[in-house]
Amino acid sequence: MSGPAAGARRPRIVSIRWIVAGAAIALTSVSVLLVGGFGERRTRDALTRELEARLVLEARNLALTSSGALLTEFPELTLQPILGEMRRDIVGFEEAVVVDHQNIVRAHPDARVLGQPHEERPGFQDVPTSVGLHPGERLLADATTLAAAAPVRHSGGEPIGQAWVAVRRDAIDSVIRDARRNQYVLLAALLGAGIVSSFVLMSVLLRPISTLREGLERIGRGELNTPVRLRDRTEFGLLAETMNEMSARLRVAQSEMVEKERMARELELAREIQGSLLPASGYRTGEFVAEGSHRDAAEVGGDFYDIAPLPDGTVALAIADVSGKGLAGCLVAAMLSALLGAFRGEGGSPRSTLLLLERYIVRTLRPGTFITMFYGVLDPRSGRLTYVSAGHSPLLVWRAKTGSAEYLRSRGIPLGAVRGSAFAKSL
Repeated sequence: MSGPAAGARRPRIVSIRWIVAGAAIALTSVSVLLVGGFGERRTRDALTRELEARLVLEARNLALTSSGALLTEFPELTLQPILGEMRRDIVGFEEAVVVDHQNIVRAHPDARVLGQPHEERPGFQDVPTSVGLHPGERLLADATTLAAAAPVRHSGGEPIGQAWVAVRRDAIDSVIRDARRNQYVLLAALLGAGIVSSFVLMSVLLRPISTLREGLERIGRGELNTPVRLRDRTEFGLLAETMNEMSARLRVAQSEMVEKERMARELELAREIQGSLLPASGYRTGEFVAEGSHRDAAEVGGDFYDIAPLPDGTVALAIADVSGKGLAGCLVAAMLSALLGAFRGEGGSPRSTLLLLERYIVRTLRPGTFITMFYGVLDPRSGRLTYVSAGHSPLLVWRAKTGSAEYLRSRGIPLGAVRGSAFAKSL
């Protein structure tokens, strides 16, 4: 095996299945994380509002229960069991305290604190809340604790004490952690489903790629007659139709290229033939120099000139132009050159030679094809040029002595332009 394909290594291919699956995983992950982060924030706000509302409600209930107990001699007998129940029932319970109007602790989960002055925890600050607080109620917090205070009032409305209930802020965090754990489980399930579904879906959708690849490989090998057979309603089906159209156009282009190569070869042969009709070099005799030059407007044409010595010492000069260009004009010029080579010197005067040429060449000319021609005979001894022109361009003579130019026109008509005796009469 040789050529660039032999030593070239096929680049590593990354499957579109994995690309799409990876994109699905990334999009799903980002979506779940964004939704989860937004939902966690909303959940935290909602839980905080709910906790604040429940905390204020617990403080109110405790204050309402304590309004009668503080009027008794031993209020702790009534309140201590209630605080125990609150300790069991309230999530994140940290502290519940009932103090009298002198700020002496009358109820506390720790019995050793009873009868001692109650000191508000350092760092507690009132916090804004959406919960509607009654007069005398407070909501306070520090970095770790959230507390609510409600006044204990006598039946007449006078404050006789205060009830405090405090919970830990990490109660909200534990709920958030549970929600986040559920979110991770959901994310894992969605990712797994996304990977499987995207891989299966892409496997089905990309199945036509192997057929298209085989078709492209056939086109690369030059097998243009075998179409790609793919029944698919997606873009792959449209691509297969485009490939078949491309193969058909390549076949046409290949045929045209072969035809152009053949025509180019034929034109090259015609150019060589045309070149062989022209003199290889100029001609010098006595004081006279005869030279010519030729350049085609197209690949080949019907232009022709000739310089040839005759047996009597004179020199024959010919210039001709066949109507039309291309191979047809070149072939007519070749026939004209052959006939001129056979007849010059045989017909006598230039007029007789041109009439002889016209008699034979007109048989092969198609209607509408004609030849303009100048033919003359130069006698180097006398310096006389005898010529005849069949519709050709005027003869240009430059007089060196006077510095003037002469145009010698002729009334002759082209060869083959008019059939019959009109040609002979015009010369």
